[in-house]
Amino acid sequence: MKYFISVKAIIAGFLGFLIGFQTLSAYSQDFGLNVLGRLTPEDYERGEVRDLKIGMAFTEILPQFYFEFACGSNGGPPFKALGGFMDYMDCAPEAVTGLREVYVRYDDQNEFVVRLYRELQGEQLWLERFTGTKVGGHPVLLSVLFNEEGIIKGIRVVTDPRVSIDERRFAHLLRNQILIRYGRGGWQCEDLDALPGENPLGGIFIKQDCEKLFPDEKKIHIMTKLLRKPGQDGLDDLGNYKPGDFESSTRFEIFSPEINFR
Repeated sequence: MKYFISVKAIIAGFLGFLIGFQTLSAYSQDFGLNVLGRLTPEDYERGEVRDLKIGMAFTEILPQFYFEFACGSNGGPPFKALGGFMDYMDCAPEAVTGLREVYVRYDDQNEFVVRLYRELQGEQLWLERFTGTKVGGHPVLLSVLFNEEGIIKGIRVVTDPRVSIDERRFAHLLRNQILIRYGRGGWQCEDLDALPGENPLGGIFIKQDCEKLFPDEKKIHIMTKLLRKPGQDGLDDLGNYKPGDFESSTRFEIFSPEINFR
């Protein structure tokens, strides 16, 4: 008797093994819903993003939360690789803030499983929404900004433009969750004019700059965009519909009150 095993079955079996192997780890983190309570000491205090807080020294950051350290690029992709937060002085100071930006990712071993499943199967695994470097459920580029003494003076969160179109189209909605977190009152917001070549997306144009000050504590900056950038019209060279030809983004920054970020 001959037995035929499909490639899909082999893949499913392999992924099942990986997921089963990591189930204990995933459940120990409550799939991200209670990760801090499981992995941190009893005297831990939640920060703005995980344990990160303005005024915290780099030596106080819990290292088990992060990996892939690198010099940041103003919320963009990473530059020079670093060994950890202690190497912040290897990054050049920013021209505007004078701070040294360290890009970092969450240490999430389950991310490997969901990425492999998506690439091989072409569909999303249920575990995916709990993995990766995310804020408010949105994939982000996260960086921490230090002064010369190694004190956190800024935290920068920018929605990741490299994700799928379906994820990116909702990136501007992170703004709403930030407003809920820090209160809807007290914001100074300005709707910015379109630059030449910028156009609405489906009749909607969002380009809003907001700031809120918590005296003697911190100030928060949000830049939200939903629009077509110059050169984007939703069509390819043959006149066919071009999906993903738009910008949907949120830039979320927290600074110590004395830092000038503009």
